[in-house]
Amino acid sequence: MPTLLILVAALGQNAPARPHTLAGFRLQDFHWASYSLDDVRDRKLVVLAFLGVECPLANQYAPRLVELARSFEPKGVAFFAIDANQQDGPTALGRFANAYDLPFPFLKDVGNDLADRLEVSRTPEVLVLDAKRAIRYRGRIDDQFAIGVRRTAPTRRDLAIALEELLAGNDVSVAKTDPVGCRIGRMRHPGKGEVTYALMPHMHLRGKSFRFEMTYPDGRREVLLDVPRYEFDWQNAYILDDPKPMPEGTIMRCLAHFDNSAGNPNNPDPTRVTSTNTYTMATNTAMIQPTGARRASSTIAF
Repeated sequence: MPTLLILVAALGQNAPARPHTLAGFRLQDFHWASYSLDDVRDRKLVVLAFLGVECPLANQYAPRLVELARSFEPKGVAFFAIDANQQDGPTALGRFANAYDLPFPFLKDVGNDLADRLEVSRTPEVLVLDAKRAIRYRGRIDDQFAIGVRRTAPTRRDLAIALEELLAGNDVSVAKTDPVGCRIGRMRHPGKGEVTYALMPHMHLRGKSFRFEMTYPDGRREVLLDVPRYEFDWQNAYILDDPKPMPEGTIMRCLAHFDNSAGNPNNPDPTRVTSTNTYTMATNTAMIQPTGARRASSTIAF
């Protein structure tokens, strides 16, 4: 039986020669768990949903996506939702997922890389890919909601029809429709080269402080973010007002301190000896993971 992929994104009806195949992706959810297309390679269908947590139409269609997932997942369809808005942080994604009880992962497209690759511009939209990852359908979920339009029921269930036709081994009768909704809040790309758009220091209970430092190829140094009083219960992603170019050879160093003393009110066991490795320390109470630099070499100092 053919393997199919469905992607929910935000593109247009008369989509010209856009990327015909999707080689893959790896994104994290609001709990920083990582997901990729390879994780669901044994499923008949995969759904990626580009949503914006503050977009009215995305909120209206979230329950519909939940219904579709519960209907088609028993038939071998895996669903993902994706947020490419620069203004939507992990906390907002978590609230959205909990509000609608999403039964599928809600992933963050940091720097709107995947949205750019697929030329996604609005939320929501769906893309359907076949076994070769070729796009077979792209457009709206259905026609019930639009800007200024609220029908009591859809007159055409575009995504559901496309899935049913492909599962039956047929071509999609309507392969493109016009999505309507909110434009994706994109990161500004300042030009060629690697770029840092956002930073998120993450540690567990023993975390005390965290600092991101850049060393440029010409020897200049710059502190991008300094969190001198890290608090486990108050973790934020810091989005830069202006993306920071990282010329080839730039090194990002992340200096983190842990407090294993009895003076740390979050420390569950001051007598326990902790250890680190060169990238992450991962236990319930002591863990470090810097997030932010795109494809730039980085080192971590403890």
